[in-house]
This record gives sequence, C-alpha cells and structure tokens, in this order.
Amino acid sequence: MRWLARLLVVLAAVVAARSALAHPAVRCAAMLKVNADGRGTLTIRFDVPAFVLNEEPFKIADEPMWAFVDGSVIEVERLLRDGAGRLQRHVRVRTDGADVPIVLRSFPTLADFDRWKSDIRTPDEKPRLPWMAEAVIEFEVVSSSKAPTPNLLPQGSGSGLTVRLPEVLGDIVLAVEVPGAEAQAMVLKPGEQSPGFQWKRSAASTAETREEQQVAHGFVSFIRMGIEHIVPHGLDHMLFILGLYLASPGLRSLLILVTTFTLAHSVTLALAATGLVVAPPRVIEPLIAISIAAVAIENIVTKPKLADGEQNQKRSIRQDAVRAAIVFAFGLVHGLGFASAFEEMELPRSVLVPALVGFNVGVEVGQLLVLCGAFVLIGWAAKKTWYRRGVVIPGSIAIACVGLYWAVTRVAG
Repeated sequence: MRWLARLLVVLAAVVAARSALAHPAVRCAAMLKVNADGRGTLTIRFDVPAFVLNEEPFKIADEPMWAFVDGSVIEVERLLRDGAGRLQRHVRVRTDGADVPIVLRSFPTLADFDRWKSDIRTPDEKPRLPWMAEAVIEFEVVSSSKAPTPNLLPQGSGSGLTVRLPEVLGDIVLAVEVPGAEAQAMVLKPGEQSPGFQWKRSAASTAETREEQQVAHGFVSFIRMGIEHIVPHGLDHMLFILGLYLASPGLRSLLILVTTFTLAHSVTLALAATGLVVAPPRVIEPLIAISIAAVAIENIVTKPKLADGEQNQKRSIRQDAVRAAIVFAFGLVHGLGFASAFEEMELPRSVLVPALVGFNVGVEVGQLLVLCGAFVLIGWAAKKTWYRRGVVIPGSIAIACVGLYWAVTRVAG
C-alpha cells in the first residue's frame, strides 16, 4: 500500500502542475508624467491578450490566450479595436473630483501583433506569452502656462490629480514624474485609485511631509507585491522552499539554507533589475524548474544525518556545506526570476532602489509564510521514525515530478 500512496501523491502533483498557470504573468506598469503647463501622458504597459479577452493576467489560462494568438486576422483586429475602446472608456483621470478629458493616442495594432508573433528563434516555435505592449493616453489638466508647482498628496486625499485604471488590468505598478517633486512609484490593487498630487502648496501639509507619506505608501506597496510574488503567485518558488524544508526541518540547518538562498537571490535580483546582468526568461524559467527537481531529488538520494559519533558529525557538516553551495547557486537563478517582475515594468532609476528593497523584504516575508505553513502542517512529525519514508520521500518525489514536468514544458515552449 505504501507504493500506492506514493503513486497517488505523484499523480496529484502532476495534475496540479498541469492546472497551474503555465505562462509567466507580468504586472501591468503605468508611467504618469505631467509637465509644468499641465499637459500629461499616461503610458500603460500591459498584457494585451489578457486585456482584450477581458481577464486579469494572473487569472487567465493559456488556452484562451493561444486561441487569440491562433485566431483569424479579422477576429484579432476586432478584439484589439474593442480593447482600445474599452481602455478609453474605463481609464479615469480626475482633478479635484472632476473628470479630465483623455485622448487615446496609441494602442497595440495588428502590425504590432504580427511583429510579436515573428519574434521567435525557429520557424516552428510559438511566440512567448505574455504579449506585453504599450498604450499611450494624453490629457491636459490646465491650459495656463503659469501653473503652480505640483506636489504629491497622500492616498485618500480629496483633491489633486488622481488616476484609476481598469480593474481587469490587475495589479498596477504606477510611477509618477512631475516637475518639482521626486519621482515616486507604488503598487495599486485592481481598480484602486492612485494617490493624488496637488497643484498648489498647502499650509496644512508641507511638501516634505507629503513626500514622506508618498514614499512610505510606495515602499509598503512593494512589500505587498513581494509577498504576493511568493504567496499565492509563486508556486515554483514555494515548491523550492518546501523542498529545502522537507530534508532540513531542524531550525539551525533551515536558517543556514534560507539565509544562503536569500543572499544569493538578493544579489542577482539587484544586478538584473538594474540592468547590469541580462538573463533571458527562456533560459531562467527552465533552470528554476530544474532547481526545484534537483533539490527534491537530493532529498531522496542523500542519506539522513546521524547524530552520534565524530565521523558522523563531520559527514553532517559536509552535507550541510554541499547543500548550502547548491542552494546558493540555485538562489542566484531564482533571483534572476524575481528580476523579471521588474524588467517588464521599466521603472525610473530614481525609484528603483526603494522598490527593490521593498520587494525583497516582501519576498522574505513570503518565504517565511511558506516555512511557517510547512511547520504547522508537518513540523510535528519531524522527529518521528517514519518522517523520512512517510513525508520526505513521497513529498520530494511529488516536487521532483512537478519540477521535471515544468522543465520539459518550459524548454519546449
């Protein structure tokens, strides 16, 4: 019956892998720029197939996306035209509670679609989902050339210029650049109205206080983004952490491995997000899947540690050192995967550092949540004689199967 239980675990894992989101979802990014005379642009970078199909990027499955990609030219053109009209209707730019007229200057076209489809390595290869492209909206807040210097206000303010994007775009990373103020960035939830910025200085709130409030809001929103990048959207990263936990339930070993992983992915996350290292997703995503399988397989083939005897202790230390080196190498790879969340958003350099720090803090919190959940579920069994054969082996087999399945499908596109 033991083999049957393990078989059921593996089958459940493969089914979960197949039902998991296959294409990497990317958050929508928006850049709001307003000059001193009140002329502004809102540039939105978004997942075009998801939007024209009226689905959030993190919720849509691959099947309708590929149906759109492989659809007729007439149908694709119709969906793009309808999407442009929907974006024009649902974007809200407001000042002091009143709507500001907007003009949709550009939206992805059929020619853009054809160029994206042709960006492949081999003639038989499919294009890579998602298709990220830009739409540009223009507006004018005031016509006077002597407009006062704008200053950012905290979220919830009843006055100032605010932006609201369609809820179907999902989470939005919004960057704001206005004269007379530092560039700011923040993460907005679906359909959430942005903080406002005022065109006059207020005696009740100094510019310094407003800027501090805005920075705090942006930093916290990136922490939230980092948490959600692990839980619930980072199933591959969660499986990697679970693989580490299964064979290292002890606090000391686990702290060493998690710290090593954190240091490694922090380095490559910073390097890749600032453009110092360029790593194509076609390479990184299969490597992340392989790292998941490798850690799980190592759990299976490595003999359990023995507590007694000097020789056994030396072997245990060697095992910890080898495992830490493996985790560090794979942590470098996972950091490049985390960086993909920033590359598509193209944040201004002036806001990149606080955004990176907040996101990294959120990632660590997400990892701790995964570890706490694992401890609550199976931590009580760690010292049982059957822990390895009843938990580590079947759990690692399931994780390895998922990792290998993802590796094959990601290499195959």
